[in-house]
Amino acid sequence: MKDINKKRIYYSAAIPLFVLLFIWFIYLLQWGFNLSFTHYGIYPREANGWKGIYFSFFIHADLRHIFANSSAIFILLWILYYFFKDIANIVFPLCLVVSGLVTFIIGRPAYHIGASGTIYALFFFLIVSSLYRKNRKLTAISLMTVFIYGGLVWNMTPITQIIDPSISWEGHLSGAITGTILAFLFRKKGPGNDPEIIDEDDDSDDTNDAGPIKDNSEEIKENFKETDSNSKEIKDKSDENKG
Repeated sequence: MKDINKKRIYYSAAIPLFVLLFIWFIYLLQWGFNLSFTHYGIYPREANGWKGIYFSFFIHADLRHIFANSSAIFILLWILYYFFKDIANIVFPLCLVVSGLVTFIIGRPAYHIGASGTIYALFFFLIVSSLYRKNRKLTAISLMTVFIYGGLVWNMTPITQIIDPSISWEGHLSGAITGTILAFLFRKKGPGNDPEIIDEDDDSDDTNDAGPIKDNSEEIKENFKETDSNSKEIKDKSDENKG
């Protein structure tokens, strides 16, 4: 059983690790050849800006940007593939595309790049999904995720633009909306509830409360003997009367 769990942990980490390595490959390609892929980001409501819906996830501006997203990408994807292995290959692309689409609709006129929208989508998908299920492991992991990444919620309001104009709060908000909707749509998929635990002691207590069961077999035998002797007396008397 432990070997099976270990294999599942390793397999669940495979795709997140591949995705992370590919993101770093794209970044190192930009850095090594002095390239800029920013124009492949999302530019809202522009004819050429729609391609960023698919590509912006893989593009990062600098080391600070990619470092900030790397751990979240790996951890959230690992949780997704561990607990939702049957639908992870559907949920992950939907988080990426739908959050990008919403950003394309509501975003301000600028290039929106980075994996943040998808990170927010995954974060809210996992948190909201745990509310629909009575699964202790998923709930525990989700609470731990809230503890680590709970500060994300402060970066999805217009106030963020005042503090740091380079942050795409629209992308973050788009991800939160996407993850919440997907969690609702897939609420009947993925890990089930924990099995109910029935306390057998309760049943035994009920039996004990009823009191001990008496053995009435001896009493019944005595009653039969008494009835038999009475019938004999009646028969003898009837014989005397006849005589």
